[in-house]
Amino acid sequence: MEKYWKSPEEKEDNSLFYHIAIMCGIFGGTSMVAYAVSLKLISSEATIMLYLLCVFLVVWRTGRFSLGVITSIGSTMVYYYFFASPKFSYDMTTPPRYLLTMGIMISVALVTSGLISQVRQEALIAREKETLTEQLLRLNNDLAGAKSAEAIIGIALSAINEGVGCAAGYVAYDSGGKPGSRYVFQTVGYHTALTWYPMEEDENVRNRIQNGKTIFVRGKQYYEWPLRGHAGLMGAIRIRLEEQEKLDRTQLHLVRSIIDNIGMALDRFRTAELRIQAREEATQERFRSTLLRSISHDIRTPLTSISGNAEMLMKATKSEDYRYRMAKNIYDDAQNLSGMVENVLGITRLESGVEIKKEVEVAEEVIGAAVQLTEVHHPEYDIQVSVPEEILMVPMDASLIQQAITNLLENAIHHTKKKDGVAVILERKGNDAVFTVRDRGMGINPEHLDRLFEPFYQSNRSDQVVYRGFGLGLSICNSIVNAHGGRILARNRKDASGAEIIFTLPMEGEQ
Repeated sequence: MEKYWKSPEEKEDNSLFYHIAIMCGIFGGTSMVAYAVSLKLISSEATIMLYLLCVFLVVWRTGRFSLGVITSIGSTMVYYYFFASPKFSYDMTTPPRYLLTMGIMISVALVTSGLISQVRQEALIAREKETLTEQLLRLNNDLAGAKSAEAIIGIALSAINEGVGCAAGYVAYDSGGKPGSRYVFQTVGYHTALTWYPMEEDENVRNRIQNGKTIFVRGKQYYEWPLRGHAGLMGAIRIRLEEQEKLDRTQLHLVRSIIDNIGMALDRFRTAELRIQAREEATQERFRSTLLRSISHDIRTPLTSISGNAEMLMKATKSEDYRYRMAKNIYDDAQNLSGMVENVLGITRLESGVEIKKEVEVAEEVIGAAVQLTEVHHPEYDIQVSVPEEILMVPMDASLIQQAITNLLENAIHHTKKKDGVAVILERKGNDAVFTVRDRGMGINPEHLDRLFEPFYQSNRSDQVVYRGFGLGLSICNSIVNAHGGRILARNRKDASGAEIIFTLPMEGEQ
């Protein structure tokens, strides 16, 4: 990349003494030419024009109005002493002509100085913009070929070093706005090589960077230039204090432009990564759901056959016969597996984004259907039902809510002794219908409450009986309730031992 900065040896000498030397050279040269012109007996008007040109050249070459004024005064004095009549003396009887000539020359110096200053400033700005455009175009071309975030950072540090002559480093920030444990910096003497250093903690610098109110932040050793994207702070470019403080306004503008481009490149790269990751996750989830549906459908048919045959054997034998007990065990296991299959099918259906069909239903009837189904499989358990006198009409997909209540009852039964029983309670709170399923077990470990509704998660409750499952029952309840716009939570009972799971459904659609 072409260097934008110049070393002190490369910079043009703009010192005052240098400009004074230029002024003296131009003034001396003009006087010599004026003397040669006067020998040819050319009119004095030509001589005065030469000195006007001298004033113009001094201001144009030095850009200093003060030297133009000095040249104007000197030119007036020399002209009227050496070239105007009477020569070699000053005619003080007519001083206005000295002042008029001097005023004209000073005016020429003033106008010339203003025009030259404006032209030079515009030329400087044009060169700066041209160089900056070339730099950024070259940088963008390099970034277009970057294949990783590490490559982008390497290009950024090299661009800053080659652009303004400063070594630079980079520190990454996580999604929570916390810097990493290490940062990378260009190796001294080898600006294409990078070295990792342990990160020093500076709470003040970090807070100021996170606030995002400054272009850069001054730390103990470095100036930090934040890199921001749509997701927030991504990292920061570091430049040593002593090196950045040598940069002029234009060089700082170049650094800022480079960092802005790097920030956009990193943001695009991370966005593309997230998009690819999301696409891959969606593909995997689609394959998983398809596989689970296929397996579940393939298992359903033989399970139905097993359950039917086992039930027929139970009816054909007496309860005292060992064959009855064998058939009942087969039947119970088949029903248990059928419940698992239904849960798998239900959760894949909900996760696939299928829109549920709500209709206004009597909540008490849905609870009654779930209780009746549960009692068929667990006739030895006492299920207590408590409903209000008011008939609660709730918009819902009745089959899904029945499945959710059934799952909660199955879960409660598996953690409750037969003599204790379980309870289902329905009540109204504001515009919500509240469903509660209680058991009389040993409760839930508080450490497991936050994860209880995760798929395939099973808590190790001390009262848990031998129960085989996939850990999908509560997860599908959570999915069903969320799909209805409700809320679900689990907690330990306060009035007795055991746990209770509560979910609410909005009643805004009741008629």
